[in-house]
Amino acid sequence: MKLDRSIAIDRAHRLGKKYDNKSRPIVVKLHSYSDKVFLLTNCGKLKGSNFFITEQFPKQILEVRKALSPYLKEAKGLGKSVALIKDKLYINKKLYQGGMIIAEM
Repeated sequence: MKLDRSIAIDRAHRLGKKYDNKSRPIVVKLHSYSDKVFLLTNCGKLKGSNFFITEQFPKQILEVRKALSPYLKEAKGLGKSVALIKDKLYINKKLYQGGMIIAEM
């Protein structure tokens, strides 16, 4: 991925033990929030390669996201606009929680 600007990295390290023929994820701490936003908005340029960029979340948020993923897939299949932001699912710009739409985005 070619970037139009430089990114300031505070710290970077690999996770897990080294095994033959197995890649390990890399955790990167960026210097500024704007760098993070820039990378996440441009990570689609990596499509078709062996690399990807995701945001790291705490275990509690990952569990909520996993529970919401079937609803996200169903809504996407019906052609609705869907956004999963941290631990909240928005369908057609309305907050979706436990089978009900709670509030607007």
